[in-house]
Amino acid sequence: MTHRTITRDAQGTLTKLGQGGQGIVYRAPKVKTTFTDAMVYKEYKPQARINVNFEALSAMRTLVEDTLPYRDGQGLVSIAAWPCALVETATGPLGFVMPAIPDTFHIDLTTVKGVSRTPAEFQHLLNPPVVLTARGITITDVQRYQLLRKVAKALSFLHRIGVCVGDISPKNLLFSLQPRPAVYFIDCDAMRVNGVSVLPQMETPEWEVPAGEELATIHSDTYKLGLLALRLLTGDQHTKDIQHLPSTTPKPLRQLITDTLTNEPDRRPLPKAWTSVLSRAVEEAQHRAPIPQTPTPLKPAPRTHSPEPQPVVRSRPTTTPAYKRVAAKVSTSATLASAPMRTSSVPKSARTILGVAAAGFLILVVLIAWAASSGGGSSHSAPASKSSPTMSGHYIRAATNPTSGKSSDDDWHVTPCGDGCVSAATTLGGPAYGQAQLVNGAWTMDAGSDTALCLDGSSVPNAETTHYTRDPYTLAGTTQVTEKFAVCGASSPVSFTNNVQLRHVASRHDAADFAAELRADGISVSANDAQSLATWVCSQRAAGYTSPWLAQHIAYVDHYLYPQGVEIVSGSEYRFCASMQNG
Repeated sequence: MTHRTITRDAQGTLTKLGQGGQGIVYRAPKVKTTFTDAMVYKEYKPQARINVNFEALSAMRTLVEDTLPYRDGQGLVSIAAWPCALVETATGPLGFVMPAIPDTFHIDLTTVKGVSRTPAEFQHLLNPPVVLTARGITITDVQRYQLLRKVAKALSFLHRIGVCVGDISPKNLLFSLQPRPAVYFIDCDAMRVNGVSVLPQMETPEWEVPAGEELATIHSDTYKLGLLALRLLTGDQHTKDIQHLPSTTPKPLRQLITDTLTNEPDRRPLPKAWTSVLSRAVEEAQHRAPIPQTPTPLKPAPRTHSPEPQPVVRSRPTTTPAYKRVAAKVSTSATLASAPMRTSSVPKSARTILGVAAAGFLILVVLIAWAASSGGGSSHSAPASKSSPTMSGHYIRAATNPTSGKSSDDDWHVTPCGDGCVSAATTLGGPAYGQAQLVNGAWTMDAGSDTALCLDGSSVPNAETTHYTRDPYTLAGTTQVTEKFAVCGASSPVSFTNNVQLRHVASRHDAADFAAELRADGISVSANDAQSLATWVCSQRAAGYTSPWLAQHIAYVDHYLYPQGVEIVSGSEYRFCASMQNG
């Protein structure tokens, strides 16, 4: 999207597609975005606009269009109907445009009225076999595990970029089984981004977190993942009884669901831990009963014959106790306005630290439990929270000064130094810049001799002290900088705060994990052969496998192989595949 906002009239002739309690959805024929050209427009009803935080809605647009790297933006749009631009008139904002639901997330559903094409809501899968058969739905255990793995991967990705879904329910989560299992979130304006919500947080009845728990957090999302897994595997819309799980449910997965639904919030296994367990469950189920063969899909029909874009509007649930709503608190430093105009004061060699605890390390705990259960020992795994959050490997941080808008990237190489301790260096194998400690659920570190960098290119050594704070799960945090004395032409020393977001750079081990997940989807690829993976991506496009499933895997291929010096996608899969064909 080239503009932050668009006018209502600029969308072309608006055709009503549907409506819900909050708003009306129209086809937006003249709106295009970086990632898709099938868009719809949600216009909030006048009474609903009173509760809409349009500033937070604008931040959602900024996240996908400006903040995230291209491959992460592509990955986000491939799994969610994400707000891509605000729509306004001279009197103010009215709503937003978002991608239409891709046709792959629709099914031909059989009811007493006949067969109709409808969005493939997860609620259709949470039924016993006799109902599935009557509805014309065929699904295997392998596909169930694959869908749950897709949900876990999607949640892990969303949490990494600071997004919590909040109201996870079988009506705002869609599925696809062809050409491969995939998932798609709708009602994204109900999500919480970096602690801020567009709408008051609410919950769907029978999908509530335990009483008194904060809504729209990593831990609440994880609880609802456990609830979804239980109800998908049992074919029951309402159960909370773990004893209802089928006897064929692998023991590690059974234990994972149990821990998720019974542990305290901060002791629940995070979504990253689910992916490994579910990959193993897929492999076991494939050996137990192979997936029916899927015919090679035909090339997609021309766009002029595509189905009508579907609205993604829902009525929000109406039952959530007021005490569960937690207002987002956003603070800004009062000293920012007085800060001299210069770049972020911390040098590129030492400007960020450890705002992340790698949730992936919880996988180790789950695997230990798996080994114990397989060996005939106790079926109860050790709680996932026994190990303190930690991090390890190569990280890149993006720091932004909220006042000037200037940002920069730095590299950090991190190693654990004990329970609740990590050491960071600015170069691989180099001397440690400092150690961060896990204090009250956040990584903190203080540095007392940072160098100030001025806009004129000069620098002042040993001029600043810096306090680092990072959330261990979202990888977001702040650096609070205090000058020891006046620098860069200022008349007095100042203090200011930079916003920071860290992301973990994938390793070869990550690439191997990715290849294993592709193989669990029935795709034969090499873990260490980038050219093989790249060729596979383009061959799937040529065979007619199109977005969003292909877009998801392109984003993953790019993410995992880019650190190895191979940029799989530079702008779009079309350009990449064309460049391969041209040599």
